[in-house]
Amino acid sequence: MLNLLRSNQLFVALLVVVYALILHFPIFLGSTVYETQSNGVFSAMLAEWLEGKVLLSKAFYLILIIGQALAINQFANGFKISTPYTFFPAGFFVLLTAFLNPSAMLSSALLANTFLIVAVIELYATYKKNHATGNIFNVGFWIGVAGLFHFSSAVFLLFGLLGVISLRQVRFNELLIAVLGYLVPFFLAFTVYFWLDLLSYFGTEQFTHLNIVDFSTLEFYKGLGRIIVVGLLIILSFLSFQTYLSKKTIQIQKYVNLVFLIQIVAISSILIQHRVCLEDGMFILFPLSIFMSLSFLGIKRKAIAEVFFLTLCVLAIWFNYSDFLT
Repeated sequence: MLNLLRSNQLFVALLVVVYALILHFPIFLGSTVYETQSNGVFSAMLAEWLEGKVLLSKAFYLILIIGQALAINQFANGFKISTPYTFFPAGFFVLLTAFLNPSAMLSSALLANTFLIVAVIELYATYKKNHATGNIFNVGFWIGVAGLFHFSSAVFLLFGLLGVISLRQVRFNELLIAVLGYLVPFFLAFTVYFWLDLLSYFGTEQFTHLNIVDFSTLEFYKGLGRIIVVGLLIILSFLSFQTYLSKKTIQIQKYVNLVFLIQIVAISSILIQHRVCLEDGMFILFPLSIFMSLSFLGIKRKAIAEVFFLTLCVLAIWFNYSDFLT
């Protein structure tokens, strides 16, 4: 499987789709519907619209997983973070989502992740660009949109500001543009709900779960195996970080450092919401899938890399299918 993902041929994208269908097929075996913890007003609104539309919810879920996987793959290869060009980032993202989304639901974190990926792409596009105010505004704007789906993703504004500082000479006006871009979606949403006399709904759905994290809400006994696997991979990415920077140009090193920062911010985002579940770790999978692709590309013996990857696939399949086999 891993050898197939090493190819840069376009047909491999179809393989990623088939791979996603296999790992996430249990979505068609159960009565999966859209669920939300009201972590954002947009996700709550979408939940109401999708209520009872089971097939549409399932299709939307798979489209998001596959679309985000291919977008992350294009990001990692387009900015030469992962070289040579492969479909490893897409493959690992599809695999890792199978670990952290056991109920295969359209979580608010999964929805917000779409816009965070767009924001990161916009940020990287500012590197050594003379006129980048539009991109910088878009960084803040898309993080703001993500925040309306899942409020704890608001901490990624800090990543956006640090990213602008890292990739460009520090200019106060550019940082201000990013902040204004972030506020625009909130202002527009506030205005609409004020006009409709629904401000109480806006406040309840958007800010209800903004609080210090309570890990007692995370059912460890149900997802302990999944948490251990993903936790070990995160530790591996930390321990291997220096190797990710080896033999890279200054520009690529900056890109890799920012991917690492995404991972740190993603972990910290969990700390500002009261209720937490496995799906809230979805933000971590964006950077982690890139780091895992770098780790496995660095394994000189392809057979060993293949065995490790297949082991992860078997574990994901076991976790996701076991409920239907007992």
